Amino acid sequence: MLGYGIVIFYYGQLPDELPRHYGSKGLPTAYASKAILFGLPIIATALYVAMGWAGNTFSDTRSNWSKLPEDPLKRKEALKLNRQLLAVMRTVIGWVFTYIIFGTIQVGRGTWEGLGEGFASAFLFLIFGLLAFHIWRLKRLEKQ
Repeated sequence: MLGYGIVIFYYGQLPDELPRHYGSKGLPTAYASKAILFGLPIIATALYVAMGWAGNTFSDTRSNWSKLPEDPLKRKEALKLNRQLLAVMRTVIGWVFTYIIFGTIQVGRGTWEGLGEGFASAFLFLIFGLLAFHIWRLKRLEKQ
């Protein structure tokens, strides 16, 4: 929701073209109409809803979407860990999109040059780090 508010608040102050793509160093590499800015919160919302749906749909103990332990207590814990991962990922992706929206606006206003040199690396490290931590937790659960 914050993304929508940021777009609405700044939209009238923005130039006609804004970055639509950033390179690996966080600098703009392509531009488009500022109307593209409305697409970012829509995509973020769609991802948030889809991940919530996936968390609810695949948290059913009859689901076969992943290899779950046979032991009912371990199975319940594994499902809980899966739901936790999706909840954290939803939050992280929401904040990342908010940062991209805010950063794009700042680039358009001329106050920033880009999203920051470490943005892409930090985002990938965060996402894959969360996945690795989740896998580690599931493997630890299997050994108990």
